[in-house]
Formats: sequence, structure tokens, C-alpha cells
Amino acid sequence: MQAGKNYTVVFWAKAKKMREVSLSIQMQRDPWTFYQGGKFNLTAEWKEYSKTFKSNDNVDRDMWVGLSMAQSDIDFWLDKFRFFEGELKDEIGRDQEEFPVSTKDKLPMIWGKVKAQL
Repeated sequence: MQAGKNYTVVFWAKAKKMREVSLSIQMQRDPWTFYQGGKFNLTAEWKEYSKTFKSNDNVDRDMWVGLSMAQSDIDFWLDKFRFFEGELKDEIGRDQEEFPVSTKDKLPMIWGKVKAQL
């Protein structure tokens, strides 16, 4: 990250029932400097979550971006997790309406079809 530039974390998620997950962007070694974070309340429906922020620090390859999920044992699912420089925009040519993540062509669905043929 470079100080003064905007960065975005974006992902799709859903949970078995409502639960919280925490975002953490921090140094991956001592002194474990915390750069940015936030909390998201996941619901039972697929939804896109995002956080855009301006970096106050210059960081070269010594950070990690993660979600903390230890505070709950409620199952949840993630898809299309991304971290990039810039603002969130219509990066895949879709309109601005939210859309659910499709299970078509996902590994469990393909395996289910193969298994059904056995």
C-alpha cells in the first residue's frame, strides 16, 4: 500500500444465520501494526460487502488482509474475495443491482452431477 492512495476490500458472503465477521489489514510481523479494518453482519442471503479506505502508511509486502471468524461457530460462505488499489466500481460490466452468487459450475455442483451418474 502507498500512503494517500485508496484501497478496496470486497467480497460476497452469506451465513447460515446472521453473524458478524471482522476485517483486519495489518502488518504480518511484530509489532503487528493495524492499518485498517471493520465489521460486517452477514445474513442468510448472498450479499456483496465492501470497504474502501485511504492508506495512511507505506507498506511493501509485509501485510495481510483477513477476516476473523473465531467469534462464532455459525457456518458462512465466501466468494470473489478481492483486495485492490482504487474505488469499488462496476468491474465486470454488470448493472448496479446486486445479484446472488451462482452455484453453477462450482466444484460441489459438478461433483454432485458426477456422483449422480455413478
